[in-house]
Amino acid sequence: MTNRPERPAKALAPRALRERVWTAWFAVACSALILLAPTRVRANDATFSPPATTPAAPPTAQAPAGAASPPAAPSTTVATASAPALTLFVNVGASTLDRERIRAAIARELGVSVSLADNADATLRVSVLSDARLNVAYTSPAGEVLERTVDLPTQAERAEEVIALMAGNLSRDEAAELLASLTPKAAPNEASAPATIAAAPPPKPAALPKKPAPPRPEELRLHSDRPGVNASLLHPIALLPDSEKRVLALELSLLHGRVGAIQGMGLALGGITVEHQVDGAVYGMGFTRVTGPLRGLQASAFYSEGRGSLQGIASSGLVLYHPGPALGLTGGGLVTIDGDLQGASVSGIFGLAHDVRGMELSGLVSLVRGDLDGLLISGVFHASQRTRGIGLSGVAARSRSFQGLSVASVANVTGELDGVSLGLVNVGGNVRGVQIGLVNVAGELDGLQLGLANFARNGDTQLEAFSSNLSPANLGVKFRTGYAYSELGIGSPLSNREYSAFGGLGAHLPLGKFAIEPGARVSVTDDANANNSAPKRTDVHAQVRLSFALLPFFEPFVGGGARRGVHGVGLNQTEPEVFAGVAIF
Repeated sequence: MTNRPERPAKALAPRALRERVWTAWFAVACSALILLAPTRVRANDATFSPPATTPAAPPTAQAPAGAASPPAAPSTTVATASAPALTLFVNVGASTLDRERIRAAIARELGVSVSLADNADATLRVSVLSDARLNVAYTSPAGEVLERTVDLPTQAERAEEVIALMAGNLSRDEAAELLASLTPKAAPNEASAPATIAAAPPPKPAALPKKPAPPRPEELRLHSDRPGVNASLLHPIALLPDSEKRVLALELSLLHGRVGAIQGMGLALGGITVEHQVDGAVYGMGFTRVTGPLRGLQASAFYSEGRGSLQGIASSGLVLYHPGPALGLTGGGLVTIDGDLQGASVSGIFGLAHDVRGMELSGLVSLVRGDLDGLLISGVFHASQRTRGIGLSGVAARSRSFQGLSVASVANVTGELDGVSLGLVNVGGNVRGVQIGLVNVAGELDGLQLGLANFARNGDTQLEAFSSNLSPANLGVKFRTGYAYSELGIGSPLSNREYSAFGGLGAHLPLGKFAIEPGARVSVTDDANANNSAPKRTDVHAQVRLSFALLPFFEPFVGGGARRGVHGVGLNQTEPEVFAGVAIF
């Protein structure tokens, strides 16, 4: 049996040749658009991805008549591995973007778990540059680094979407997948090869060239005969070119220096800006600005700003702005603005923080936008969402939820109180504890109010009238909340122009319709005809009274005790006292 000669392959027609050339150019153009565009094409809210191409089965020779058919090739299914968890480093720079919202947007885009990291060793790194541009870098498990820089929209929501889409493009390397799907395959021969000859496998698509690694702080290279040391007049006028891309052991600047990272010390008579992390100390007479994490000391005479995490001390003679997480001590002579703080924050006039575990101290005003666990002190006013610990204010305090001791000289306002509130005026929502002051107000009281005027939604306010052997006519108001009562009133002996004012407090012990109320009150008696401004006499009354709720709105009572003079007429004299009266609800 002789083999038939193979037919030569037909030459491509000019039209077919043009189509293949246009296909190749289209593949290159699509790749460039995906690599450079800040957004991705979406259809019906689904991410566009090229269809998976399955190579055609190799041609086989026709089997002779009567021969058994060869077994069908088993179908293979390629399992798609789920995307691995990513570590993410976010540097928002001077923008107002939120690191947590960026992390959530990337997690939704990739469908994997994403965790924030405080250093530039993360797998995915997002940086908002000073010229309103976005830099995203991704390190693959094989060590390959992909990096893109695009313009960043001004709207926060649009910017977060662009960041998530850029992260998805890099981490999934969609450009390489698209090129692979669009690369033309070698055309098979028109004539079928003999059965004994296997068809050649399709050629593999050419791999994309590797991108250079982004300039991480630990990989920044020094191109000077004196590595690690630089002097700057006014950036970029410096001994070392491209100082913003260098790791320096010592930076000395006269007006303004800008460096990549510092592992040692940076000093400036004017100001100094560090684009990445600081391990050591940085000081500027005018200002200091650190974009990345800082471990050590940051200080300035006028203004200090830290965007990354802090482990150490950050201070400024006037204003300190550190919205990143801090572990240590922060302080500003006038204003201190912190993010999440574990440690202590001190400010001369105004202090602001998010969550604090430690101490927040301000000479005038302190505001905590989140939770505070520890000590909150202000000279005039402080406010917090939720406080667990001690709050001290020279004038007023406000907290939506307070657990512990809250002291304010004038007004103390809490939403939920579980502890002690002390001030001239105490106002609370649901109170589980004690309010001590002249006026106490509570929504629902499960505890005690000690003051001259006490009000609670679950308490009683009564109008009382009574007569005693020492003061025949007395009229007052009684405030009863829980197991305590207080009273205010006036009295007169009716025989002369004398009058008295009294106030007291005591315990309310209910026994069915009866109640026993031991207590004490102070009375001040004066003569309307007297020219002397001092009261005629001041007395202290110890008393016990028994009341009976005859009707829901009518409660008669009787009692007795003793009166002792402490000032003026009747000084150190003790007299017995009995009284009877009625309280009307």
